[in-house]
Amino acid sequence: MSAWKNLILLVPVFLCGCATGFDRHGRDDAADVAGHYQANCFKAQTELFAAVRADDAVRIRELLRTFPELANEYERGTKRPLTPLQVATERNQPAAMLALIECGADLQAGADSSEGTPLQMAARNGHKEATDMLLNSGATLDLYSAVALNKIVSVERFFRVATALGVSPWFANSRWTEPGGRETPLLLVAITNGHLEMVRLLLEHGASPFAQTIINPCFISDNNFKGTTIGLTPVGPPTGDLDVPIRKP
Repeated sequence: MSAWKNLILLVPVFLCGCATGFDRHGRDDAADVAGHYQANCFKAQTELFAAVRADDAVRIRELLRTFPELANEYERGTKRPLTPLQVATERNQPAAMLALIECGADLQAGADSSEGTPLQMAARNGHKEATDMLLNSGATLDLYSAVALNKIVSVERFFRVATALGVSPWFANSRWTEPGGRETPLLLVAITNGHLEMVRLLLEHGASPFAQTIINPCFISDNNFKGTTIGLTPVGPPTGDLDVPIRKP
């Protein structure tokens, strides 16, 4: 009888050991699956950025069907971590951009970094196709992009609100942080892009020509060729409401 008692007492121990073993093996299997997925995900991200740089929209869609979370992952192992959409925008690749946007790429990615959003990158680099696609896809037109793109109506609308709130001069003298940490006043953004009406508009709303010391005078013209007609510098003969430096040969 004692033998049966011992056997009965051992049954729960045996079952508990089996359950523990099964649980351990289950956890090991889950860890293996997760590790395998992570390895494939890392490889897929490398392939995704290669496809973006090759402007291969077909491959981009294939990869994001399997790994949709990669649409907004920043590139690893680089000094300039960007999202796939930021990379495509900077390279002015509409096909890749469209594929990424359709697969859920965030249009506001980079808003808290010096690289800026895709729209800000497109505006900074003068990429019209990229700019049009982003705006048509619902990207937010911020003040910096509006100035860089010479969106006079949008900037005027913005300053009407700013004037009503009594903060118009503050915004007119605001600075934009460029990649590398350099701060550029909006007035200088308008000048370097050759937007003379935008320059006048910013000055009307209180932008200061002396907001930033300009060691080398910035010369621009209506065609945006440097060294020709009008610029902004702390010195030089005044012409109208702008300060025009002496023309260089």
